[in-house]
Amino acid sequence: MERNQTATANQDAQETIWQYNVLSFPPRYFRPPPDRAGLHWEAKAASPLRFSPSLHTISILPPQETYNATEGLFCLLTRRDVRASERQLNTGEITMAGVSMLIEEANIQLNDVFLDAGSGVGNVLAQIALQTQAFRVVGIEIQRDLAARGMELIASRASRFPHLLKISVVTTDIRNIAEGSDTVISADPDSKLAQPSSFISSATLLFCHDTVFEEDVVLAMRALCMKLPHLRLVALATRVCPRHRNTCRNSFCKRWKLLKTIQVPMTYSSSLRDLHLYAAEPRWSMQ
Repeated sequence: MERNQTATANQDAQETIWQYNVLSFPPRYFRPPPDRAGLHWEAKAASPLRFSPSLHTISILPPQETYNATEGLFCLLTRRDVRASERQLNTGEITMAGVSMLIEEANIQLNDVFLDAGSGVGNVLAQIALQTQAFRVVGIEIQRDLAARGMELIASRASRFPHLLKISVVTTDIRNIAEGSDTVISADPDSKLAQPSSFISSATLLFCHDTVFEEDVVLAMRALCMKLPHLRLVALATRVCPRHRNTCRNSFCKRWKLLKTIQVPMTYSSSLRDLHLYAAEPRWSMQ
């Protein structure tokens, strides 16, 4: 009994020292599987993505197994962990069933980089990593403590689910994203991390639950959709240019065309909510 208490005390002291920064945790916390040496991911901005053939050997999980694994990952979260002081920091999210609907529409491939703008604790990131072949899964989150807590939980299960090693989170404000000077937190303690701007600019798919964002953040989000060179699909909770017509001069509409609107379940509503999918116009090119 005394030995267990001592071990618990040491664990608490170590967590305090490392401040939930998963990059600072010793390798023993991750207990990598024997074949993990072949797993390496690298993303470079404005260039083709490179990935190890060993990624093909990691089987994706069917939806129900993904739901169970994701629930197991985040079951230790408390209300205190996700408490928001302001409306735009609310952590209400699309449900796992809703993410599955998005996955079905997005047709995520091996060379895709999925970006969740406003990723919170990383539950959507975890589901995408487990349930799809995405090459890398990236989040943007303004709340550092929330992102670090989520990544701590994700990293703790990476030995059982190597898929989770594809996840990285950039802790920054979307309004300042062009600077690319903030922190990257990764589930892989041995990865050689690129600059935050490199992770983000490699995105091919973008999801943003922007319903609770303030107007200036929404505008920054739409500007980001115009800047990312490799994006092929954007999924937004709010509709851009609802009165769009052929003569529209909205800059967003020059690159993006409303593909379809699907209705998905959200954690904060008993009714289905719209999720708008935008596809890149084939004639559009970066200036």
